[in-house]
Amino acid sequence: MTFKGAEIQRAVPELQALAAAVRPDWPERDVRAVIAHAATVGLTWPQVLVALPRLMADPHARPAELIPGPADPLRPRPAKPPTEDYRAARAALQDGAA
Repeated sequence: MTFKGAEIQRAVPELQALAAAVRPDWPERDVRAVIAHAATVGLTWPQVLVALPRLMADPHARPAELIPGPADPLRPRPAKPPTEDYRAARAALQDGAA
């Protein structure tokens, strides 16, 4: 049996109202702006729907933190170590080239 979940509906006014109720210290214009800007940077509605309430629960957070900032070239993130799949594929390529 396959379960097909319900389609998630956009509810921007309701999310804005929740933010206003939970975080009265956040300017409403900032909340509106960050929700509108989220789609332009590639965030989906479900991502916004989950991430913004998480920020609301953080007493030190600001609405702008919803949008990831640009990478800092002076503080690069550490590289992830290669996975076993990567090592196996690389070994297979090296064996094939020999």
